[in-house]
Amino acid sequence: FITLVCWGIRTLAGLNIPELVGQMLLPVLGAADNIFIYTLQQFLSALLWICGLHGDNITGAVTNVFTNQWIADNNTAFMAGTAVKDLPYVWTPNLCRLSQWVSSCWPILVYMFMSSKKLPHLKPLATICLPPAVFCIIEPIMFGLPVVMNGFLLVPFILTHTLTGAFTYWLTSIGFVGKMYMNLPWATPSPILGYLAAGGSIGGAVVVFINFAIGMVIFYPFWKSYEKAEVAKMNGEAA
Repeated sequence: FITLVCWGIRTLAGLNIPELVGQMLLPVLGAADNIFIYTLQQFLSALLWICGLHGDNITGAVTNVFTNQWIADNNTAFMAGTAVKDLPYVWTPNLCRLSQWVSSCWPILVYMFMSSKKLPHLKPLATICLPPAVFCIIEPIMFGLPVVMNGFLLVPFILTHTLTGAFTYWLTSIGFVGKMYMNLPWATPSPILGYLAAGGSIGGAVVVFINFAIGMVIFYPFWKSYEKAEVAKMNGEAA
C-alpha cells in the first residue's frame, strides 16, 4: 500500500518530494556551511546515538538535503578548474567520517582489547566488532558493549564527537584537509575516504589518526572508571 501511494505521488502526480523539500530548505539553510552549525549537528547526532537512536539518520534527514547539493557543487567547480582549496563548500556528506567514529568507537575498541585480561568477555566481543568498525559500521560496539545508555561513556562520547568535528571542519576550512568533491560510499575506511574524496589529500588521511589520538586521550579516564566498575561487578557475581 505504501509503495502504491509513493509511486502514485512520484510517477502519476509527477511530484519529487525530496527535490521540493530541498528547494524549500536551501534558501533558509544556504548559509549553514559554518563551523558552528556543523559542530551543533555533530553534538546532536552524538546525543541521539547515546540514547540508542540513529543520530546520523535523524539529523541527516535535514542536513543531507543541502550537503548532497554542496558536494555536487564542489564537483562541478572542480571539473571547471577550481583548485581543491578554493572549492565553495567545506561541509559535505562524508566529512563526519573523518572524526566521529574514529575518535569514539575506535578508541573504545582498543580499550576493549586492552582490558580483556581483567574482563575476559571483552576479547571475543572486540574481535567480532573489529572488522565492521574498520568500515565505520559501529552498531556492534554501540549496542554490544553497550555504549548507548552507558553512564561511564556518555560524556566522552559526546565530547569527542563535538570537539573533533569542530577540529576537522577548521582544518578543512584552512586547507590542511582537502575539501571533498567525490561522494564515495560512506563505509569506505576513513583514512582512504579522507585521501580519495578530495582527490589525494594527505591531510585528509592524517586528520583521521589525529582524531583517533584525541579520542584515546579523552576516553582514557572514563574507560578506567568503567573497567573498575565492571571488575567489581564481576567479582561480586563470582562471590
